[in-house]
Parts: sequence; structure tokens; C-alpha cells
Amino acid sequence: MSSPAGQYSPDAVANSCRNHPSVASREACTRCGESYCGVCLFTLASGAVCPACIMRPGIGGSNGALMHGLGGLGLALVGMVLMGAMMLAPVVTGEELKEPFATIVGMAAMLTSFGGVSLSFVARDLARGTNATLPMVGIVANTLLTILLVLLSVVGAFMS
Repeated sequence: MSSPAGQYSPDAVANSCRNHPSVASREACTRCGESYCGVCLFTLASGAVCPACIMRPGIGGSNGALMHGLGGLGLALVGMVLMGAMMLAPVVTGEELKEPFATIVGMAAMLTSFGGVSLSFVARDLARGTNATLPMVGIVANTLLTILLVLLSVVGAFMS
């Protein structure tokens, strides 16, 4: 199909490499579906992948994202339980927590929130392209827990 000078025909654009418009495409990337020539594509066990897609992690599917997302939320829950135990122990026992014990429990709560943020970000990367909301819930929950623990640490430092 011919076209006036300076214009691309739809067929020519559809069958040309995205990086090299003057070269006919060989096949499409299995991840994004864009057409590329043989020079641009990387051949993997899962199929041909373009340069942009080879640089970002592949979609891990719902199983990997779900497990990491649940792990992130689980760590947020553990951090909240540790923080609640640290705050309610003086109310229940009638005695203040000893400083080394309170420090250890506070550090454990902080570490679980950091681990939860990390797992949630891994889940987000694995769920890329699936519109999963669980990883973002884990990121938000663990980030809020971390902010609360930092604020409590600052307030505690000024109270002693």
C-alpha cells in the first residue's frame, strides 16, 4: 500500500520495529506486545522479550504476589501486637516495663515493620500489571506503623 511522501501507512507502522521504523518487525514482545526486529529482541525460555521489558521484573503472577503481600500484612500485624503489648503491659501488670525489655520489644516492632514494607514492595513488583491492591495495603500499613513507632520513640526520648 503506497502513501504520500512523509506519511506512514498503517500497515508499514504495524509491521515495523519500534526501535528501527525502517526495519520490518520479526515478532512481538511476549510481555508488552510491541513489535520488534530480530536485533532488538532477547530470546528467553518464556519467549521473545524487548529491551524495555528485560530490564524490569516479569509479572510474578497472583501466587507470588499473594504470598509476599500476606507476609507483609502479617509482619504489620506482628508489629502492632508487639507495640500494643508494650503499651498495655504497664496497664495490665501495674508496673512499668524495664527499660531493656521495652527497648527490645520496640526494636522488634520496628524490625517487623521494616520487613513488612520490604515484603510488600516485593509483592508490588511481582503483581505489576495485575491491579492487585494487597501489596499497596501492606506498604501503607507498615509505613504507618513505622511512622507511629518513630513518633513514639521521639516522644519517649523527651519524656525521660
